[in-house]
Amino acid sequence: MAGAFQWGHLDQGSIVADMATAVAVYANPRDEIVIRRQGGFDAEDDVVIVPLKVAEALLRRMENLIREIRAETALS
Repeated sequence: MAGAFQWGHLDQGSIVADMATAVAVYANPRDEIVIRRQGGFDAEDDVVIVPLKVAEALLRRMENLIREIRAETALS
């Protein structure tokens, strides 16, 4: 095989095991919600910091999306 390997060019049947990424949710010392996704190999973690004043709106939106996705999946 010549050239650099590119995962995006593989068909789905070629991938036999998906990588599981760890996700942590915790409060930082400033009482903000931190969502951290473990980076792979040489990549750094992805971090989202959610101020407490918007955390409930984020949670409601996520709950609504979960209901919508489940409803769409049930119709399929």
